[in-house]
Amino acid sequence: MTENNTKLTKLQLIIGAVVLVIILFFVFSKKPAIEQTQHLQESNNKVVDSFTDRAFWKEFYSPVGKFKVTFPIYPTHTSDNISIPGTGLFIKFDRYSSEVSDALYAVNTSVYPPEVDVPKPETSLEASLNSMLASSDRFKLISSSLTYQNGYRALDYLITNNEGGYFKGKIVATGPIIYQVMSSYESKNYNEGNYNKFMNSFVIQ
Repeated sequence: MTENNTKLTKLQLIIGAVVLVIILFFVFSKKPAIEQTQHLQESNNKVVDSFTDRAFWKEFYSPVGKFKVTFPIYPTHTSDNISIPGTGLFIKFDRYSSEVSDALYAVNTSVYPPEVDVPKPETSLEASLNSMLASSDRFKLISSSLTYQNGYRALDYLITNNEGGYFKGKIVATGPIIYQVMSSYESKNYNEGNYNKFMNSFVIQ
């Protein structure tokens, strides 16, 4: 590590993660679309061009996020820069999401700047999960487990908002890039086949 690198403390990581997760849950809170994205800048990337045709459940490639995944319909791409408190640095946040009748499916990427000495993966995963739960007193953890995704440390989770809504997905720590692959749905609409199709298709490139 060079002298110009910034040591990201666990406190700064957790604060940064809380800010990010508040954005994520705000987006997934079923507010009108105009409210959901009022603080995010719409990307000019031609997301539709990444599909070979207009059929459902097509593979999508993201050269920006360096991943591929199968979405049920064309994803919307939004982006933002999130300040890391006390550093003067920013996390580059990108969100790809598509909403259909049964659920909202999304891949979020958070890229830390090269000046940051990112903590070990387990610390990043723990901070992200805890900040999700801390972002609202309605959220309750049902289950979580450490696993791997493409050789990287990951964490599977299932969270409820105690009002029939669920957030289910995976967080993957790859060093400077944190991926969140998730689905937001109401219990009555849960489609395990579609969820597994989405999650199993995710590959970091």
